Formats: sequence, structure tokens, C-alpha cells
Amino acid sequence: MKGYLLKEYGSWTVTGVAFLVGVVYWTTPDYRSLLSLLLATFLFINSKQAMVLWIKRGQRRGLLGFLTQIALSGLMILLAGPPLAPLFYGVSISALYLFLFHRLGEHHILTETVGFGVLTLPALVISAMNGHLYWRLYLVAWLFFVAGVLRVRVQLTKTTLYRVLMVLYPILLAVAFPLLGYTPLTVLPLIENVAYSLLLYPMKLRCTGWTELTKAVLLLLVIMTFQNR
Repeated sequence: MKGYLLKEYGSWTVTGVAFLVGVVYWTTPDYRSLLSLLLATFLFINSKQAMVLWIKRGQRRGLLGFLTQIALSGLMILLAGPPLAPLFYGVSISALYLFLFHRLGEHHILTETVGFGVLTLPALVISAMNGHLYWRLYLVAWLFFVAGVLRVRVQLTKTTLYRVLMVLYPILLAVAFPLLGYTPLTVLPLIENVAYSLLLYPMKLRCTGWTELTKAVLLLLVIMTFQNR
């Protein structure tokens, strides 16, 4: 069982915040449905570990574990009763991630970018329990966390290209978020990304993980304070 537990704490953080963001928009939560969605989210995200064992190591048990968790997750989501539109979208973007993972590799920038679209799916599915599709909320969460892809690449490569992109990206988000109906303050947690790209101060990857966790919590607090329905 240990070999089938996903130990990517960053992934769990992003998904956890996306889940809570979705709950913020769910005005009258049914706690049985909430528990069902929580278990479904755990199985859905945890299925990546079995997927890795299947694709990278060719283990048939990995394929079985992956399909089992996906099937159980889908069943629990259906039992919770959200609209079908975000479910169809979720299947589509997950299939795209699986394709990119297989063809380009886990750490290709396109694979990681789409991967964050998968990790933030709970924001869309759970908020839809309110009877509306909050596509803009989902897009804001996805775009916010994509900054982490650039942030880590700046730290690992320190190339001029990624440093410039990391400085420009929050500026673009500060323009885009108001167009989506969200305050530009949503970008404030990404100030550290810009500062690091400009100064390249010493920081270990473990410390980077904690700073990314802090940014995720700040995103949740901003959305809770300035939520736009």
C-alpha cells in the first residue's frame, strides 16, 4: 500500500487549497456530499502514484491501481451530484495530462502547466455544487499556481529567459484577474517570485516548498475576503 501513496506534498497543497476555494463558493454544503467529494478528490489525486508506476516502470498493478482509483473517484463524485459539465471537462483535461505525461515526460513545462489545471479541478467541481459553474474562479486558481512552475525553473536554471518570464507573469495576471472579475490583490503573494527572479538570493528547495505553501494559503484568504460570485 505504501508504494501507492502519493508523496508530492506540493500537489496535495494545491489540491487542498483548490478544494477549500470551491467550498467557499458552496453556500449550503451538504456534509455527506462534502465527505464524498473529499474522498473522491483524495483518490483522484493519489491515482497519480499508480499512474507513475504504470507508465514509468511498466507495472500492470500500477495500471490496475490507477483505473480503480479513477473509477471509485468518479463514482463518488456522481453520487455527490454536481453538474455534469465540469466532470466532462475534468475527464478531458486529465486525459490531456496523461497524454503529455507519456509523450513529453513528467517535468516538461507543458505537462506541469496542464497538471496544475488538473490539481485545481476541485475548485470547479465543488463550487458547481452551488448550481453554477465558476469557470473564472477555476481559471484564476489555475493561473495563480502556474507561477510555481516558473518559480522553480528560475531556481533550478537561473536562466535569463525564465527570470524575465517570472517577472512579467504576475504583471500579466494583475491585468487579467480584474478582467475575470477578481481583485488584482490576488497577485500579491507572487511578489516573492518577482523578488527571487531579480535578486536570486540563496534558498533551498525545501524552503521554496514552504514559501509556496504560504502563497497558497494567502490566495485562499484573498478569495475568501474578496470572493466574486
